[in-house]
Amino acid sequence: MKRLVALTVFLVTAVAVAGGNVIRVSGPQFSFLIAEPEDWMLDVESAAQIAHVALYKKGADWRTTDLVIFGRFIPRSSSETVEDFLKADEEKFLAQCPFADTEDIKLPVEGPHPFVIKSYACPGIETQVVAVSRLSSHFVLFVLTAQHGGSPDPGLEPFTEVLNSFRWLGGARSLQTPDLKPVPPGKSH
Repeated sequence: MKRLVALTVFLVTAVAVAGGNVIRVSGPQFSFLIAEPEDWMLDVESAAQIAHVALYKKGADWRTTDLVIFGRFIPRSSSETVEDFLKADEEKFLAQCPFADTEDIKLPVEGPHPFVIKSYACPGIETQVVAVSRLSSHFVLFVLTAQHGGSPDPGLEPFTEVLNSFRWLGGARSLQTPDLKPVPPGKSH
């Protein structure tokens, strides 16, 4: 099992594109573009056991920082909907924190992929803002996690930038990168 995890980590790559803050991330089952928010860093190695990418403040460690964004691709059946996925995800969260608050939230997401966004709050422990979009054969899941009982509010702007910048390139390594212009810091596509 350790070899499989190490191999997976090795196969995921991240490279800057178009001379800006746009990063291309590729793995054996996915290839996508994403903006790295100002003062945040994208990491494909440190949290590989739980996510394909992690984003957190530069100079921090994802395990101890107050805010971290995780991104994952989850295979889905042809009939599985975003609503099905979110219902199961919410049930898992509530099983761990039965007194949690959950709600639908709106963020100014205007990118090419429609995201359904929910907030799960376990008072004093953790708050998650979960965004899910359906791709051809996967769900893309981004989670802004406010650890240690903190508020996710300071991370909402970078989280929104990540969602707006996300561009799915395909279900396998793609050698072509679309012609993109750099995204100015603090702006979204």
